[in-house]
Amino acid sequence: MSAVAPRLGAFNPASWRVRWPLWLELLLMGTTGGIQAAAYGADGLWWLQCLAVGVLAWRVSNLGHKPRRAALMGWVYASAWLGASVWWLYISIHDFGDLPAWMAATAVATLCGLLALYLALAMDAAQRVRMKPQNLVTGLPLKTREDAA
Repeated sequence: MSAVAPRLGAFNPASWRVRWPLWLELLLMGTTGGIQAAAYGADGLWWLQCLAVGVLAWRVSNLGHKPRRAALMGWVYASAWLGASVWWLYISIHDFGDLPAWMAATAVATLCGLLALYLALAMDAAQRVRMKPQNLVTGLPLKTREDAA
């Protein structure tokens, strides 16, 4: 076997982890959240939604043991996704509801930010389960393969 060809036992996906600065990860999450919203409006672009969710899963899985950072990434992703999806609420509130522009923008941003907490909590829970497998309902540890042996 040559020195260039890797051995089959040497396959280690953890070595593929790329550490990015926080600002770059948040920019990527905001962009992919907006891309997911763009997939709703155009015919034939359904695959963008799969790509956006895949990028979110890829970046969160590369974080290691950082549930707060995963929650932040999920919150930014969902905020951008929801903000790009419910922009029309601003028009409804401001133009037809006669609410001042700053109040309408604040209302829509607050709605998106609060709804994004669901995905943030899901990303946090996913990271915590990866760190220490446990039942999310009861909080009891799950049996792993090492426990059975």
